[in-house]
Amino acid sequence: MVTAHLLGFPRIGFNRELKFTLESYWNHRTPETKELLFKTRKEICLKTWKMQKLLRLDFLTVGDFSFYDHVLSTLCGLGGLPKRYGFNVKSPSIDNYFDAARGNSNFRAMDLKKWFNTNYHYLVPEYTSGMEFHAEFPWLLEEIELAKTLQHPIKVCMLGPASLLWLGKEYGGLVNRIEVLPRLLEAYKRVLMNIKFKGVEWVQLEEPIASFNLPAIWRRALSTTYEQLSSCSPRILFTSYYAFPNEMYSFLKSLPVDGFHFDITNNVSINLLESYPSDKVLSVGIVSGRDVWKNDLKRSIHRVERLRSKIRSELWVSTSCPLLHVPCDLSTEGRISESLKRKLSFGVQKIQEAVAIKEHLTNQNSNIATSVLVKETHFNPRVGFYTEELENECCFKRLSYLDRIKLQKNISKHLIFPTTTVGSFPQTEHIRKIRSQFKKGNLTQKEYITTLKTEVSFIIKKQAVYGLDVFVHGEVERNDMVEYFGELVEGFMITENGWIQSFGSRCTKPPIVFKDLSFIRPITVYWTRYAQGLTNKPVKGMVTGPMTILNWSFLRKTQTIQEMSLQIASVLRKEVNLLENHGTRIVQIDEPAIREGLPLLYENWNQYLSWSVKAFHIVSSGVSASTQIHTHLCYSEFGEIVDTLVKLDTDVISIEAARSNMVLLEPFKECGFTNEIGPGVYDIHSPMIPSVEEVLLRIKYITTSISKERVWVNPDCGLKTRTWSQVDSSLSNMVKAAKIARLQEPSV
Repeated sequence: MVTAHLLGFPRIGFNRELKFTLESYWNHRTPETKELLFKTRKEICLKTWKMQKLLRLDFLTVGDFSFYDHVLSTLCGLGGLPKRYGFNVKSPSIDNYFDAARGNSNFRAMDLKKWFNTNYHYLVPEYTSGMEFHAEFPWLLEEIELAKTLQHPIKVCMLGPASLLWLGKEYGGLVNRIEVLPRLLEAYKRVLMNIKFKGVEWVQLEEPIASFNLPAIWRRALSTTYEQLSSCSPRILFTSYYAFPNEMYSFLKSLPVDGFHFDITNNVSINLLESYPSDKVLSVGIVSGRDVWKNDLKRSIHRVERLRSKIRSELWVSTSCPLLHVPCDLSTEGRISESLKRKLSFGVQKIQEAVAIKEHLTNQNSNIATSVLVKETHFNPRVGFYTEELENECCFKRLSYLDRIKLQKNISKHLIFPTTTVGSFPQTEHIRKIRSQFKKGNLTQKEYITTLKTEVSFIIKKQAVYGLDVFVHGEVERNDMVEYFGELVEGFMITENGWIQSFGSRCTKPPIVFKDLSFIRPITVYWTRYAQGLTNKPVKGMVTGPMTILNWSFLRKTQTIQEMSLQIASVLRKEVNLLENHGTRIVQIDEPAIREGLPLLYENWNQYLSWSVKAFHIVSSGVSASTQIHTHLCYSEFGEIVDTLVKLDTDVISIEAARSNMVLLEPFKECGFTNEIGPGVYDIHSPMIPSVEEVLLRIKYITTSISKERVWVNPDCGLKTRTWSQVDSSLSNMVKAAKIARLQEPSV
């Protein structure tokens, strides 16, 4: 017998219902918007479970919903929110939950980092000495009761304790967070016993850290964890994903659990599983949860049949990972051509593929399985593109930084602590409405451009009022920093409803690469030139970097990441050269996602990082030494790849720093980084307004690690999600602080 199940479904809703309800609640905080928030949760969960039942999955997966982030929700459910917020962690309210995620008037938000090698962000748990947990998890127990009304078997999913601990950080003097494990396990035991009491047979404990080659201390932590949990829990499905745990497999299969889920989508040899224990369920992730391409069902069925012939255990089939990283449903897409649509698979379709594999293997409903098998699953091989030609473009090297800075000294008038922003300004409801009307054909192109010109002019005037030294045009024409480029580069397909969650209410619509990429017309030049014509201050050209476009897009399966990065770099090189040709003297090549593409296994890092540097140099090295090149990085562990960031050889690098309390400065100091740097002086993802004193203290702290001549002053990230009142106050205070700092540290 083969079982088909799901690790998790997107929680934003089929029409982004969660996003709109969250933002309404945050804006109003009324009893009515709070009631709507919980009503929306119920509706999303029920709709998702009914769909799973209708599609003939053997379990309804309960526990994958979260209001903001599943790591935060797990921590909150266990009573582990930071005590520094001052609320009762034993019974936190929904407002307490959002305070931890977004900050409040008294405390900064929890750190935000990239989730493994994906574009999802998670809130970083904070572990303190003597920390206690108070396991309640009321909403999970409520969801179990709600799911039981559908009268279908239930499987509960939870982030596992070892991964929850690994993903956190020591806080308030704690030396090693593993010290917290015994108390954390007591909380998990109580939750799991309550789940078992509800009559749930299986719990899916997710341990994605198992894909790493974990050190001995963390292997012992895993052993301790499952030795203690196995006696009081429903049957445990130990779940790893994002890669097959090659180095950990022999260790893992001895853990006292009832089954394992392994991701076998990346050409994992079936022979590895020959020695799998016969008394444990084996769940295989055979349908990719990381891309949007149709599964090769014939090949998948053949692989599972081979596996079934080699093992004696009960077999389950599923997606490789939770479907957090793919859009909900392909059937809502009207813009995609039918020929391309036949090659695609979103969340609902991936469930259908897993069920089709199961039913073919069990001879159930074989007509449906057979009809799916005949669908087209592969692209034709690419033609006419040679990456060697692109690599040769990189042979020209810019002058050294010290020589370049002599040619660039007039750009910011050689100020100490020059001020700027990272790029975007508020995307107001008016701007979004205008863009929507234009796309629907309700506005002419002339009307649309005229309106956007008014917005750009407004933003330039605002920056003059703030007193910024280097301006930006505000990116009012861009709905998303990657999607916008995808719309204007040949070879990308932009969906209508292909939304995925980044975190909280932030959603993106990744472009789909369906053929070789080529430059067809200028992308950013018009708006940069227009903005520069409105001011004597320098206006930065804003270009999304090659690795960020690559990592935030759905790529073709017929090409390597190296080939795709070089194709994208070739297109962007032309754009940067055009910006310079039209008078732009500062170009920011944004690479916030450069780290998230890192392979999970350390031994594969060097190849990826060398591609990243090469792609960046292709984009940046075609301009003269007098053009200043900036880049921006945010929300990740950049200390691990700081040597690579140095090799990018940008004139100025801006990094997220305020939210992580400036911890990113130390790696740059240790590596001897000599170029200019702009550590973010306030967190833009929080509604908190930084005071002049707060920003000034951060500037002073920065200069303890970096000489004042090399420091820029800027926010952590773009201002797209903030309101104008927040931006006005924050940037005014930031500029005032920089001016005070200049007076205290006069130029020499």
